[in-house]
Amino acid sequence: MKTGSVLLVEDDISCRTLLSLELRSAGYDVDSAPGGREALRLLETKPYDWLVTDGRMAEIDGVALSRIAKKIRPTLGIAMVSAVYGERDVTDAPVDKLFPKPVVVDDILRWLRGEFPSQEPAPCR
Repeated sequence: MKTGSVLLVEDDISCRTLLSLELRSAGYDVDSAPGGREALRLLETKPYDWLVTDGRMAEIDGVALSRIAKKIRPTLGIAMVSAVYGERDVTDAPVDKLFPKPVVVDDILRWLRGEFPSQEPAPCR
C-alpha cells in the first residue's frame, strides 16, 4: 500500500478531524492546519508528499496556498476540496486534483494511491 505524509488544511474543525482520522487509519502520516498561515509554517518544517487543502479559507485561500506551497516544495502533490471553486477557478494554480464538497473520503484515498489520473474528474455522490 502506498502511504506517505499528508498536510491537511481545512478551516472546518469537524471536516479536518474526520479527514485526519480517515487518512491516518489508511496508514498516512497526517498533520493538519486550520488555515494557510499554519500550513505554510508546517511546510517549512517537514517534507510532505501531499497537500490536501480546502479552497475557500480566511487569510490565504487554497489557490494562493497551492502556489506558495509549490514554491516551497516543488514535488508536492496538491489536491483541493471545495464547494465553491470549479476547474476554471484553479486552471492557473498548481492543483493536481479538485474534489467537490461534500468530499468522498475514498476518492481522496484513491488519488493518494495514484488511482486517479490528474485529468479524470473524481466521481461525486
